[in-house]
Amino acid sequence: MEQNIKDYIISKRNNKILGFIEVCKDPKIPFLYSGKIIQNNFPKELVLILDEYVNAVNDLTFSILDEIEEEISKYKLYLGNKNIKIFLPHIDEENQEISFYTKYPSSSGFLDNSPLN
Repeated sequence: MEQNIKDYIISKRNNKILGFIEVCKDPKIPFLYSGKIIQNNFPKELVLILDEYVNAVNDLTFSILDEIEEEISKYKLYLGNKNIKIFLPHIDEENQEISFYTKYPSSSGFLDNSPLN
C-alpha cells in the first residue's frame, strides 16, 4: 500500500502557495497522484480553466485542449517540497480533492514536459 505524501502546490509564475495537499500515488496508473486538499488557496480563474479542460475532454472537444493546456502551463505548477512539476491537475472543490500527474501523459508515453513547452 502506498504511503500518503503531504506537500504543497506552488505556482512558480509568482511563487505563491496555492494549496496544501495530502496525496497518494495511484497503484495502477503511473505518475498519477490523488488525494485531499488540506488548505485551498487555488485562484478561481485557475479552477475555472481546469474545469474547462475536464469539460472539453468529456465533451470530446479535443480541438481546444492545446489552448487550455497552454493557459494551465502559465501557472508553472510544482509540488513545493519535492520541486516536481505537475501536469493536468483536476480540482474537485466541492469534495476538496485533487489529482495530477508528475509526468505528462501522451500517446508516446509519459514525458518530462508537455509538448507545448
